[in-house]
Amino acid sequence: MTVAVPGKVMLSGEYAVLYGGSAVLSPVPRYLKVAESDSPTPENENPIVKNAMQYPIPELLDCEHNYPLRGVNVDRSDFYFSDGRAVEVKLGIGSSAAEAVGVIALRFERAGLSWDRNKRLVAKYAIDSHTIAQGGRGSGADVAVSAYGEPIIFKRSEGGISIKVLKTQSPDYRIPINLVWTGKSADTREFVTKFNQWVKISGRDDKQILKNMIAKSDELVEQWFKAPPSELYDILDEYTSLVMECCSNAGISYRMPVHDELKRWAVDNGGYAKPTGAGGGDMVLLLGELPLNELSSPCIEVVS
Repeated sequence: MTVAVPGKVMLSGEYAVLYGGSAVLSPVPRYLKVAESDSPTPENENPIVKNAMQYPIPELLDCEHNYPLRGVNVDRSDFYFSDGRAVEVKLGIGSSAAEAVGVIALRFERAGLSWDRNKRLVAKYAIDSHTIAQGGRGSGADVAVSAYGEPIIFKRSEGGISIKVLKTQSPDYRIPINLVWTGKSADTREFVTKFNQWVKISGRDDKQILKNMIAKSDELVEQWFKAPPSELYDILDEYTSLVMECCSNAGISYRMPVHDELKRWAVDNGGYAKPTGAGGGDMVLLLGELPLNELSSPCIEVVS
């Protein structure tokens, strides 16, 4: 038995989602495959996979008592690309999130419980196991969108996690969405750690900037797939500027020269570009009808 789990991209809500802001995410049509194996999972398999295999799930206890899952094989090839020098480079589209979802979804399918009909439970257990394996880091948003396989709004608060599926794009304001590789991997873990440390010691002015960024992330929820492109691009500029200000104060290099180059190119061609996720590398989000054939880096279509 095998399950295929999509990658992810955070359209907006970077950093804000860690402190109660809203994130908008979409699945990416690159798939990590997790297959059941008769052989035990290799000892060198990573903690995300191992923890997802061992995480207790009440709904599956009877089945797994009688038919224990001995091991899994994970095919991550879709989450990498060759840079032309026989070197495989990891794309920043959420491989660890997909690993957690893949193992939990496989366990549900083995028990005769359809992943498609149990997205909420698969997301819950995958987020829990992923959070434990990551030492409590991250919001769980990337895990949630891989589990749902649809664009979502994700929000974490004291009352728990809220996940809402976004409606399809308005035919009046259809915006193609693509990703392009920057040529450099981002150090998400280091950046998030720095950001959290900055929040802990931030003064009144910094706290106000953070508050403004969170408010703008909530405002963006109403724009995705609904607003005319020009309105969406304006508010994305406002949000990205606030993210850059927070990151600068936290000592994080959120933008690189390639981000500015792609932004100029996209705007010149009537579109828009912004960093995704923690920044500093990985994928750049491209919006609009753009001449992608002019780019030398690999592109991935997210929404056509």
